[in-house]
Amino acid sequence: MNILRGTSEAILRTAGFDLQNLEELALDPRAYDFDHPVNQRPNYQFGQWDPNRIDNSGNYRRFIVQQVTLDALLARLDEHNDIPNGQLLFEASAVLAGTILMASGITGSGPGAIPSTVGLANLLGPIAEYRDAFYAELMQTLGGEHRKRLNEEQQIRRQPFGGARQHLNTHLAKQRASQLEHVQLARLFARMGSEQAANEQSDFVPVPSARIYSRIDCLMTTAEQQLRRGQYDAAAKTIPAIMDFVHRGIGCGAIVDPWNIMGFAGNFARFDGPDSAVHDHRVDDLVRLMEKFFAIHARVWRETAAAGRTELAEELGETM
Repeated sequence: MNILRGTSEAILRTAGFDLQNLEELALDPRAYDFDHPVNQRPNYQFGQWDPNRIDNSGNYRRFIVQQVTLDALLARLDEHNDIPNGQLLFEASAVLAGTILMASGITGSGPGAIPSTVGLANLLGPIAEYRDAFYAELMQTLGGEHRKRLNEEQQIRRQPFGGARQHLNTHLAKQRASQLEHVQLARLFARMGSEQAANEQSDFVPVPSARIYSRIDCLMTTAEQQLRRGQYDAAAKTIPAIMDFVHRGIGCGAIVDPWNIMGFAGNFARFDGPDSAVHDHRVDDLVRLMEKFFAIHARVWRETAAAGRTELAEELGETM
């Protein structure tokens, strides 16, 4: 916060960040889902103003920083033993302040700060300009060996505080790649029938959507295995268990709400303007999931009827 207090008023005003309006700097400790379409909003992973905390003047009062960004910045302190810890901590603080200003510029100081006629293309240019001005201004406040090292680093990386800034972007990219890798492995193991391996992969990623989809895939595979063994009662009990996970996933936000298909035509709005909407891939995931669910449900129903289990088949028919 001391870095932001020392920032010129012109930069803060352009970023829509008024320190007098800031009541609280909060941290969102929830697991960050890199696969969510909200990440297509520029600078979203760096935080945002809390839209539910607005004063009578129409200004935001609380800024929320994402845990994943803070962890990425602090990770650099453990990776560089050849640089004094105090310098690394200052650079991490500087980049955190820069990310806060960039994230603030996307939303402005309040709900009415940026009209819906302004698109993302019009915002990104000014954000890049005041971001570079902020880092250049902060560089002027340093001296001694720290300033000398940063100047040498700038010559190599072509931007002030380039080491810390590029480390942040690289760390976030690695986090995203790791999440996607473990999620895909979890779903692959689930379809192969290896429930333990699937759970290990999904539990490695602290994201609810990965765990919910993995559990559903495991249950669908389990139902198929039960049918092959002639365990019709067990397969019939697995069907409602699958739908229970689907409802729980929708309830906690791990699976997209089906009303989004009707309300937003399967799109996700990155910004207020209608031209910024992108396709919500979670809708495709839900449709494919329900196709598989109806297929396994129909198969269990069909095979129980063929096996002469009339009462069980009627029960499954009512469930369908």
